[in-house]
Amino acid sequence: MADAPLHTVLIVFAAFCAVGIITVLRLPAPIGYVLAGIVIGTHGLNLIATSDEIVFLAQLGVIFLMLMIGLEFSFSTLAESRRNVLLGGGLQVGLTTLIVAVPLIASGSSWPSALILGGAVAMSSTAISAKQLADQGELTTQHGRLVLSILLFQDLMTIPFLALLGAANEGTGFSLLQLVRHIVIAALFLAGATVIARPTIGRVLGWVSKARSAELFLLSVLLIAFGTAYAASLAGLSAPIGAFLAGMVIGESDFRHQVQDDIRPFRDVLLGLFFITAGMQVDPSLAVSRSAAVLAWIVVFIFDKAAIMLVVAAILKWPRETGLRVALVLAHGGEFGLLLLSQAMAIGLINPEIGQPALLALIMTMGSPR
Repeated sequence: MADAPLHTVLIVFAAFCAVGIITVLRLPAPIGYVLAGIVIGTHGLNLIATSDEIVFLAQLGVIFLMLMIGLEFSFSTLAESRRNVLLGGGLQVGLTTLIVAVPLIASGSSWPSALILGGAVAMSSTAISAKQLADQGELTTQHGRLVLSILLFQDLMTIPFLALLGAANEGTGFSLLQLVRHIVIAALFLAGATVIARPTIGRVLGWVSKARSAELFLLSVLLIAFGTAYAASLAGLSAPIGAFLAGMVIGESDFRHQVQDDIRPFRDVLLGLFFITAGMQVDPSLAVSRSAAVLAWIVVFIFDKAAIMLVVAAILKWPRETGLRVALVLAHGGEFGLLLLSQAMAIGLINPEIGQPALLALIMTMGSPR
C-alpha cells in the first residue's frame, strides 16, 4: 500500500502530540495516546484507518508491556506479602469480577464475555496508582504497600484472563474445556520457566554480557522475549503470556535492571501505538447517544469498585482509614482493562453495544483527577 508509511508517520506524530497535550493538562500518558487515537481514527477526523501493520506494532507494544510486568514480578515479594497479595488481591479481583459478571450473565451475556468485562473493571492502573502514591510520598505507608500488593495480584491475574481470550479466539466454539486447557498450558509454561529456563537464561545472559556489547545484549534479550512469546503462541497461548514468563525469568537474574533500562524506550513507543489503536476503536458520540450506559459504567468503575475494596478491607480487618485510602487509590480503570476490552471486542467476544460504553467509561476514569 503506497501510503502505508504516511499512515505510520501520522500515528507517531499523533503520539508525540498526545505527549504535549498531557504535559499541559497533567493527564496520564496512556490517556494522551488514547485521545490521539480517537482524534485521528474513523470516529474522529478519519485521518487513518487501522491496518494490519499498525495492529502488529500495537501487539508488539503489548508484548513489551507484559515483558516489563514480568521483570517487575518477584516470587520473594509474593512470598513476603502473600497474605495481602493473595487474600487482598484475590478478594478484590474475584469479588469485582463476579459482581460485574453475574448481572451481565443474568441479562443474557455469555459468561466468557461477562468475565472479561468483570476482569476489565477489576484492573487498576499500576502506573497511575504508583505515580499518585510517589507524588504524595506514600509508597512506604501501610496503605501504599497494600495498594502495590493488590496491583501485583492484578498483574498476575492478567494471565488467566488472557488465556480466556485465547480460548475464545480459537474459532471452534468456546467451551470450558478449552479454557482449562489454556490455563493448564500456562501453568506448565510457568513451571518450565521456573525449573528449566531460569538457570539456562541466566547463564546465557551472563555469557553474552562478557562480550561487553550493548547491542548484542539487547538483541539477546529481544530474542528471548520474542522466542518465548512465539513458543507460547505455538502452544495455543497468547504471545503476551509468553512475554510475561520471559520477563519473570529474566527478572530473577542479575540483569533485571539492565534489561529494564534497555527495553524501556521500545516499550514506551510501541505501547503508545497500542493505546492509539485502542483509542481508534472508541466512538466518542456514545458519550451523548448512550450517556446513561457510560455513566453507569463510570459508577461501576469508581463507586462500586471502591465499595468492594472497603468490603475486602473489612473482611481482612484493615484499619478503616487504611481501607478507605486503598479504595480511593484503586477506584479507576487501568491499562490491562483497556487491553482486555479492546481485544475482546476485536475478536467479537464482547458486543460493541456493551463494550463501547464500558471502554469509554474506563478511559474517563483513568483520566479523572486523583
